[in-house]
Amino acid sequence: MPSELDVLIDESVRLRQEVQRLQERYDAKRGRILELMTADNLRTYQYGSCKAMRTEAIILESVSKELFVKALQEVDIPREKKVFIWNRSIKEVKRPEMVILRSGK
Repeated sequence: MPSELDVLIDESVRLRQEVQRLQERYDAKRGRILELMTADNLRTYQYGSCKAMRTEAIILESVSKELFVKALQEVDIPREKKVFIWNRSIKEVKRPEMVILRSGK
């Protein structure tokens, strides 16, 4: 006879898998909404109390690479540490174009 802990873990794993499947379906639907809104050149679309908003793709860098390279060249530290600093400091954030759905009353 399974213990309560076994049952709870089993149910939790199944729920997590279901949530993942639902998230994949949701993302696919939002992707299709994005395609349709892009084809019609729509930035926003209102449907009942739900508003779909199309965002732009975003690319950010936390620091100018050229200035950072120059600063590292001028610093007297071992090369291994410079590579470590480089890898930890240069951040590029990319967010693709997407659709955000908001419901409101």
